[in-house]
Amino acid sequence: MNSLTQKKIRAIAKVLPTRLYGSNETVEISGEDLLLAGTKEVDGKEVDAEKTYYMKSPVFREENHYRRMKRLFMKMGAQGITNYIKVFMKRPEQAEGIIKVLLPH
Repeated sequence: MNSLTQKKIRAIAKVLPTRLYGSNETVEISGEDLLLAGTKEVDGKEVDAEKTYYMKSPVFREENHYRRMKRLFMKMGAQGITNYIKVFMKRPEQAEGIIKVLLPH
């Protein structure tokens, strides 16, 4: 993929609305913080203020449209990007117009 195509994909990504997605990550938390939050037990054992615990926590992040569209372009070409942005457009025919202007082939 050449740099011009990457710039065009980045331009498309900037006009798409931001959207959050959720995932679970393991976070490190001290026993003292757990006690301050009111947690008395972890896995059936009493919380030790001196220990460090690892717990799953939900995290919300913004979608990286550029990265996703770049991968789709590598797999499916301009059609992959068209399919992706149709999800975000109120009128899906707009997606094909944007692709024709920005990624002509």
